[in-house]
Amino acid sequence: GGGGGGGGGGGGVGAWCVSALSSLLRAAAMAPLALLVRSLSASGRFWRRGLGGAYFDPSLLTADQVRRYRWPAAVRGADRGVAAFVIAQACGARPAELADAPTDGQVWEALCAPSFTVPTLLLHGAADALVPAAVSRTLAARMPAASLVELPRSGHVPHEEEPARVAAEIDAFLARCLPGGERAGCGSGAAA
Repeated sequence: GGGGGGGGGGGGVGAWCVSALSSLLRAAAMAPLALLVRSLSASGRFWRRGLGGAYFDPSLLTADQVRRYRWPAAVRGADRGVAAFVIAQACGARPAELADAPTDGQVWEALCAPSFTVPTLLLHGAADALVPAAVSRTLAARMPAASLVELPRSGHVPHEEEPARVAAEIDAFLARCLPGGERAGCGSGAAA
């Protein structure tokens, strides 16, 4: 018998064609998407609008903060990197560099394992429009040694919106959890 070249185990010509077509489509999308990213990232208005959506109170966003967020986009090749990320996300692809890295689900499983007893402070802006506070509530309820503090006047960037409050929460957490502190108060798992 001669079985031809498509039999046994590799997916054959059909799988190769799908893979090749997928690669061609990604390559074709790269240049226009990189150009769009470059154009948008040059615009202060784009950054102000995008970052403003991450803040509970957008009036707290300063010109200096917008400028600092724009800096990484000025690096040569950043536009192609962002474009590659967007394409990978749209295609559900995982870069080869991350092949051995744990998935999000595996990270959640490890953090929520009964054996994971590292005191952990979760700070979350209650008005976060990007990642709902319910995500941190769920994580805190499942993590054996987690403490959650929801900051009612913060969005996605509480460390920028309320830096003094964030620092005070971290200081209090460390005072409870470091040797000599009240270790019993490290991880209640309850929202504060």
